[in-house]
Amino acid sequence: MADFLATDHGAAARIQQRVMLPVAWQYVVRRYGFDQESFERSKAALVGALDRIESERQGRDHLVGDRFTVADLTAAALLYVLAWPPEFQYELPESPRSEFRESVKDHPAVDWISETWRRHRGDSAAV
Repeated sequence: MADFLATDHGAAARIQQRVMLPVAWQYVVRRYGFDQESFERSKAALVGALDRIESERQGRDHLVGDRFTVADLTAAALLYVLAWPPEFQYELPESPRSEFRESVKDHPAVDWISETWRRHRGDSAAV
């Protein structure tokens, strides 16, 4: 997680993230009440989102109509981590192991996320 959060910020940022992440994570857990029950609800919500994508697509390439829209952009961006496609403007660390990600890897919407990134990411316009 620390390497991911420090993507494209160099070695000093990675070290800082590795030092700060445990402290920040403890705060987040206490502040937002993360527990096993909320974790299970979150997993169910993500599976629901994947199912909704498939329901909306109805076998098409896009969620709305026959063109790439903000709906496709939003869904593919928010659910990026479930697919971890290589099309990203920065070199990312290897995807972390996740039992949940492993459990949904064969869901058709995860393939759609990867394909959407592949077709629409393009090269960065940064100079």
